[in-house]
Amino acid sequence: MCDVDDALVNALVLAIDEADWGVANYRKEVFPQTDTIPIHHTPLCFSCEDERAIYSIRKEPQFEKFEPLIRPILELLRRHYAFNQYAAFMARLCPNGLIPMHHDVGVFLETCHRVHIPLKTNPQVAYCIEDQEYYWQRGKIYEFDNTRLHGVKNRSDETRIHLVVNLYNLEAQT
Repeated sequence: MCDVDDALVNALVLAIDEADWGVANYRKEVFPQTDTIPIHHTPLCFSCEDERAIYSIRKEPQFEKFEPLIRPILELLRRHYAFNQYAAFMARLCPNGLIPMHHDVGVFLETCHRVHIPLKTNPQVAYCIEDQEYYWQRGKIYEFDNTRLHGVKNRSDETRIHLVVNLYNLEAQT
């Protein structure tokens, strides 16, 4: 879609402390080889049929630290999407880690534009969508239909970090 300024990507990565990964890591149960920093999110995100999930998005413990850093990215996304609510988190996949093939279900994940911005990656990280593997470059913005079968293979000895943003237009859903 477009690029995020390299300075914004660097600022986000440099702001992350190791302790940030353990404050509210509720995706770990589903994807054990990942760590998460929820920024503006909901613990109901894995309650597939719970329609309250979109309306229970809240400021997470690291909101004050990371929201000013993602605000310019949200403004960039507003040039391409109409949205009045968002959920955002950073996800880290361990070296040689795997996010198994899956497809997202439920209102929270089916009614958004899901956008990924790789913050730290390398060509040995493969984003798999159905039968195709892709290398998503650092600082680029990618959207895909997350209801399609997808997963990630990190074939490197380095961590992979993405900023993931779900964009919602709540007025269109009523």
